[in-house]
Amino acid sequence: MNVTRHLALLLVVLALAACAEGPEATWARALQARRDNDPAAYLACFTTRTRKVLANLEAFQQSTRKGLPWLKDPYVLLPEQGPTQPARVDGNVATLRVGDGKRELEGVLVREAGEWRIEALELPTFWAPLAAAEEAE
Repeated sequence: MNVTRHLALLLVVLALAACAEGPEATWARALQARRDNDPAAYLACFTTRTRKVLANLEAFQQSTRKGLPWLKDPYVLLPEQGPTQPARVDGNVATLRVGDGKRELEGVLVREAGEWRIEALELPTFWAPLAAAEEAE
């Protein structure tokens, strides 16, 4: 009876560990959601802070005639391809080198409520359009 109970507990622990998604899987899920044109699934891959900023930017875009000249499409934040090497994890923060052959960048993911989420505000692709708009002025 003890062996059966221990085996059952071990199976539950292994199942929970298998369900835990790593940073690379979160990034891959975001790319798949983008390919599927599924905004809800795509945004679910980002941190709460990122989702709030993107929602505020979208609300501002809709409330003004001209809108913002940058970041009109949050789908452009991530390169088309996924990780080029395994994530470096340090506690609740992970860094991940990703690229698509044309550009490579380092993504930052944060563990929120036990799940890895992309922190878009740390991506150079988030700020690049703003910098380009400032240079154009």
